[in-house]
Amino acid sequence: MGSYFVKIRTSRLDLLQELQQVYDLDVFRHTARQLAEDLFEVDALVSNSDIEKLKKVGYQVELIADASKLAEERQKEISDY
Repeated sequence: MGSYFVKIRTSRLDLLQELQQVYDLDVFRHTARQLAEDLFEVDALVSNSDIEKLKKVGYQVELIADASKLAEERQKEISDY
């Protein structure tokens, strides 16, 4: 099961807060922001099943990066020195 960096969007702030409280997701609270009057967003690290679950209950999920691939790239950068 992979892990992915994503942006999660929803129409209400309380739904954004539920991501950690109800769904126990690894959200980066310091990235939470209001994009419009009825649009809120936060960055998170989630699994494939989390993405499907969130979409099913109405959250918008934008895939940013595959965490495993990103970790491999960074490790390679470090080992090249």
